[in-house]
Amino acid sequence: MHHKLLLPLRTLLYSSLSLILCLYLSWHVLLSADFFYGFWHDNIGIAETIVETGPQNRYRSGFEDTDRAQRITLFQEICQAITHQGEGLRNIRYSPKPDIQIPLLHHAEIVHLQDVANLITLTQKLEPYMLLMWCMLIAVYALRSWPLPNYKQILAVNSVLIVGLIAAVLAVGWVEVFTRRTAGSFRMITNGSFSIKIH
Repeated sequence: MHHKLLLPLRTLLYSSLSLILCLYLSWHVLLSADFFYGFWHDNIGIAETIVETGPQNRYRSGFEDTDRAQRITLFQEICQAITHQGEGLRNIRYSPKPDIQIPLLHHAEIVHLQDVANLITLTQKLEPYMLLMWCMLIAVYALRSWPLPNYKQILAVNSVLIVGLIAAVLAVGWVEVFTRRTAGSFRMITNGSFSIKIH
């Protein structure tokens, strides 16, 4: 009986930690490439959107006059800031003309990105502990000669977890959960800012 209870728990722990580490790895790879912003700028309409909506920005002017290289640099500076506790967000500036320097972010955007930076800082602090826990778990598997979970076992425990999360959301109310989750993400948009979008 004890073994039957232990098996799904260790499978869930292995699955969860492995997923978290994969997310960390993906984050580092994407961050090193600036989330391929240059590619998305050219291929999903970001450039066209800036040209169209830039003149409507009531907080900043002339952003539509920046070029591709400058926008990529600005995005890099934002990535650098949010991964270093928000340091430098207030100093990011764009130049619609060579002799003009304009702060890129207004107050609401800085507040939003500082929230993002705080969350990233927390996850960065947790990363080594997650890696240590995963290594310890693998060591226990090896010492006890446990076979690693197969895909059916992982699918089964994750299905139970997903059903549990869905039940929790339904119990709390999906509207409330959605509102709390997206309030910060859409703060810039609801304030009428069009110059930069992180989410």
